[in-house]
Amino acid sequence: MTTPPRLEISWPSDSALEQSINALASDREKSRRGGSTPCLEAGSSTATTRRSSLDQCMVYNTDTSPIWNICISYSALLASFFSIFLIGTPVAAVAKEDRVLDGCVMWFVWAVAVRLQRNFKTSHCFLSTPRLKNPLVTIMNPVLVTTLLMTAYTRGKACAYGSGKLADVLHKFSSGTPLYTLWTSATTSLPLPTGATAWFGAGDAALSILECGILIWGFKLYECQRQLFSSAGLVTVLISVSAAAGNVFLSVLSGRTFGLAMPEALAFAARSTTLALAKPAMAAVGGNLGVNAALVVSNGILGQLMYPIALEKIGVKAGSDGISSGDGVSRPEAEDSEGVRQDRSDSNLEEQLRGGDDSATIAAGITIGINGAAMGVSYLYETKSHAAPYAALAMTVFGVMTVVFTTAEPFRGVLIALASR
Repeated sequence: MTTPPRLEISWPSDSALEQSINALASDREKSRRGGSTPCLEAGSSTATTRRSSLDQCMVYNTDTSPIWNICISYSALLASFFSIFLIGTPVAAVAKEDRVLDGCVMWFVWAVAVRLQRNFKTSHCFLSTPRLKNPLVTIMNPVLVTTLLMTAYTRGKACAYGSGKLADVLHKFSSGTPLYTLWTSATTSLPLPTGATAWFGAGDAALSILECGILIWGFKLYECQRQLFSSAGLVTVLISVSAAAGNVFLSVLSGRTFGLAMPEALAFAARSTTLALAKPAMAAVGGNLGVNAALVVSNGILGQLMYPIALEKIGVKAGSDGISSGDGVSRPEAEDSEGVRQDRSDSNLEEQLRGGDDSATIAAGITIGINGAAMGVSYLYETKSHAAPYAALAMTVFGVMTVVFTTAEPFRGVLIALASR
């Protein structure tokens, strides 16, 4: 007795229901490889398997409501917003302590700035004009947006407290004393430096977090030992040291030549470092901190506006997780029907992976690391560029040597002599 042939029932490929299942299965491709998921298993074509997978997907989608998904996605934004009224405002009203309120407001502003840039970057706005969208995304930098909004917040708070309260509000927000100075004084029982106070506000906390950025990029360097412990890495170090010396001394000399006052000319000595490294450099030589901060931020923003165009011109590609399009915008690689990424790297990129990066990639990394500092390095890591390790190394060496040339003798004396000409 023969077994009758098994009847296979398959749904039309243009079914909207099957398309939704395939899209859900594609989105969870990585999770499906590591274990079982409630969605459709790849390669199954029987009606029983499809119906079972459909039931599981419907149950899975029913359990998670859209409101819950929104709350999870915007959890940081919602938590920071409600903390202003549930924590910050009551503490300020009862205990007359504004630091908690300032911290909650700054947390909310930062969450709004990050979410705003992220949503705009992934939205369909100006999708047909990427050369316009990229500058807009760059201008929406969270650091810049937070700075502008917190400036408005402190001015508005001073107006609410009455005339003549701006200086008091700014001092409560940030006294200018770094956290390491307070810790050093507390552990060694030594008095604080002249002009420093023990007050530690929300702005000081933000600066302390910002100062940790140089350490974060140091950890990223550990991932790129092959590129850095090579002749290219040595060349990067030598060029960065030379560039730091030239920038510190020649920029100050040029500023004085063009008629700038001594503090403003000294502000150019650390124009291409991070804010964390520029602050001690300016404190050591008496440079204008406001002018220096404006130079550092504007330098990074202008750099990000030009990086896509410049990297495209010299042929520096994005990494293996993305491909660089002709318009300078990095896009994800295409996926096949199984949800597996296709390798779109050209032969030059494959040669770089096997035998090292080319001279254009190394030069681009050094240039962006020296001039763009943290914002330039973050852009290269975001686009998975092979120039990112060299940029991180150049930024670190350049920044450290800038501090050395502005704080250590005899370099500091020579710099002040040039500025006082």
